[in-house]
Amino acid sequence: MIFKENTDVKMFIGLSQFYDMTATLEETATREMPKKLGGYDVPQTLDSITFGMRLDLQDINTDQDFLVKPLQLLAKFSEDEILQLNAWDVIRFSHFVVSELNRFAKRDADNLKYKFDEEEIKAGIKQINHGVFGLIDVIAKRMNISHDQVLDLGQAKVFMMLKII
Repeated sequence: MIFKENTDVKMFIGLSQFYDMTATLEETATREMPKKLGGYDVPQTLDSITFGMRLDLQDINTDQDFLVKPLQLLAKFSEDEILQLNAWDVIRFSHFVVSELNRFAKRDADNLKYKFDEEEIKAGIKQINHGVFGLIDVIAKRMNISHDQVLDLGQAKVFMMLKII
C-alpha cells in the first residue's frame, strides 16, 4: 500500500500521477463500506435513485469522475468537499456505485429482452435505435409528463414500466 490510511482525495489524486494505481484500486474494492462519508449516510443499495441520476452516474469516464461524480450526484457534495474526504472511503464508495450500476444493467438485460417477429424485422426494426432519448420520449408520452419529469422518476419505477411496455 503506497498511501496512508488518512490520505485525503486531493493528496491521492496528486500522488496517483506518479504511481500505477491498479493494485490500490483493486485492494480498496474489497474494504468494508464506510457507514458515513462526511455527513452523508451511505445507503446499502442505490435502488432509490432517480432515473436521471442513474444516467448521470453511467457517464463516469475518467479517474477524476470515478472519485468525484458519485458523491456530487448522490450526496450533493462540492468537489472541494470531496477532495478533503478520506481517499480510501471515497474509492470504496465509488466501487460500490459502479457495482450497483452493473447490478442494474444485468437486471435490465435479464428482464427487458424482446424478440422481434419476422414482420418487424422485415419492416426494418433493427435499424431503429433512438437510445436513451427515445426511451425518455416514449415514457413521457405514455405518462403525459415532460422529459425532465421522466428523469425525476425512480430508476426502479422506470424499470417496472419498461417491463410492461
